[in-house]
Amino acid sequence: MQTLRQIAILLCAGVIFAGCSELEKRAFSPQVSGELAAMGMQTASYENGVVTLTGRSGTIRLKNESQWAEIGNIPITLTGNSTISSEGVLDIPDLIFKTQLEPIIADRRFPIRRIVLDPGHGGSDRGASSAHGADEKKLNLLLAQTIAYELKKRGFEVFLTRSNDSFVSLDERPAAVKKFKADLFVSIHHNSAPRQGACGFEIYSLRCNDPQEMANSGSSANLAYHLYRALAPLNHFPGRGVKAARFKVLRLAGIPAVLLEAGFLSNPVESAYLATPLYRQQFAVKFAETLAKF
Repeated sequence: MQTLRQIAILLCAGVIFAGCSELEKRAFSPQVSGELAAMGMQTASYENGVVTLTGRSGTIRLKNESQWAEIGNIPITLTGNSTISSEGVLDIPDLIFKTQLEPIIADRRFPIRRIVLDPGHGGSDRGASSAHGADEKKLNLLLAQTIAYELKKRGFEVFLTRSNDSFVSLDERPAAVKKFKADLFVSIHHNSAPRQGACGFEIYSLRCNDPQEMANSGSSANLAYHLYRALAPLNHFPGRGVKAARFKVLRLAGIPAVLLEAGFLSNPVESAYLATPLYRQQFAVKFAETLAKF
């Protein structure tokens, strides 16, 4: 049974409400205590179902009975709901707090020197196709190669799971981590959807289901947050946020790992931009700059 971490944001000190519906009717000036206070969160408010925390760690927003969250205006999809109790206390599942929120708020970083870049698909696995005829497998490889060049310029050691149009299984891809003794695994993809209007960059860290995964999951979440901040604005479409999932390549990596979806090939306008050398170059530079500061 998953435990709940009570952040102890008292939405109205000394008053117990009959239910959350009462909370929806007013804005409050709550007190902040516990771990968030120790992280520098000093003030909070509650209005229209959203708790807003502010302080030296920035601004955090969480929605009652929702997976929606926001840190520094970056959208984050939690793997479970945060809730406001009838006593006016914000409850966040412990695993979510430790792996999706606290690492970002505390900006928990880790040393990165050796990186495995994993261009998704390849060979008989074409991946998605764009309206302009570009296969995802080709764009994934071109983007990975451009990123690798910029990373090497900054002193990183970089290894690719494939350097040509070959098929590599989902088990073989994360196996490169042990072979090269890597510090970071990055899987590179382009998205697709039935609806042409779907658009935007998104990035995934490992959804943690096991306490043994907590350290890698938390480190991945913080890196994903910083990469999203740098990369999402580049394709000129609204981003889709930082998310968590149990993709096989993330589960098997055994180290901090992220999977990025650079944008939607099913969107005719976005896909045309994603296929340009200019986009790949800008993306690679921002990616490498972010890791160099990490």
